[in-house]
Formats: sequence, structure tokens, C-alpha cells
Amino acid sequence: MPVSNLSEILKNLDPKLDSQKYYFATVNQDALFTLANYMQYIVCVFRENEGMTIVFYEPLKSIVEPYSLKQVAGPFAKLTLNVNSDMMSVGLFSKVTGALAAKEIVVNAFSGYFHDHLFVPFEKKDAALEALRKLS
Repeated sequence: MPVSNLSEILKNLDPKLDSQKYYFATVNQDALFTLANYMQYIVCVFRENEGMTIVFYEPLKSIVEPYSLKQVAGPFAKLTLNVNSDMMSVGLFSKVTGALAAKEIVVNAFSGYFHDHLFVPFEKKDAALEALRKLS
């Protein structure tokens, strides 16, 4: 069951660090048809007014570069908050981003239906994990 009480969410945060390196990139919409063959490496596609953003695992980096990426950022580490927080709960990201900001760690966040995922600079992954564990 999704948890909606912020105290309960923080108590059960249970952050897990993924060992993969991740990248963010912008791609032309036409490239998505080709990239569909590599979905096992892509974790997110998001449409913005300025273009398509993809988030992907490191192995795809050598494959997508020939597709004229406009910009690539990374590497990032992905931390998953394993608590099943209610999508209507209030305050989780303010607590999480505050704890990371106190350690001067940049975070890019994505919420899935079941869990929240945080992308932090790869070299700061251990400090981010420690900050999140202290938060809970």
C-alpha cells in the first residue's frame, strides 16, 4: 500500500544505489524510432517543448552518439527510494533535496508510479546515499 504520511515515508525511505552510470541527452524525435531498438538501455523518455530528453545506461552512450545528440550530461548515479510513497503525499522532495543540498549534491528526480528515483553526480553517489540514510 502506498504510504502518505511524511514521517512514515521518511522512516521507510530505504534508498538503494544502482551501480550503473546514467546519462541525460536530448534527441531529435526522429531518432526515437532507431533508439526503440535499444530500449533495454533507456530508463526514461520525456517530451519537453524544447525537445525529447532520454535517460539511459552507459552502454547506450556509444550507440546514441552517432544520432546527433544535441547535448549529453553525466555520468549520474541512480538512487531509488524503495518506500512506496503515495503520489499525493506532500513534502518528500523538499526533505530529500534539502538533505542533499546540505551536502552540496545536485539532484535530478523522477517519480514513477511505485517509487521515486534520484540522479546525482556519479562521483557523489556515496555521499548522497549516506545523506539519504541519515534522513531516514
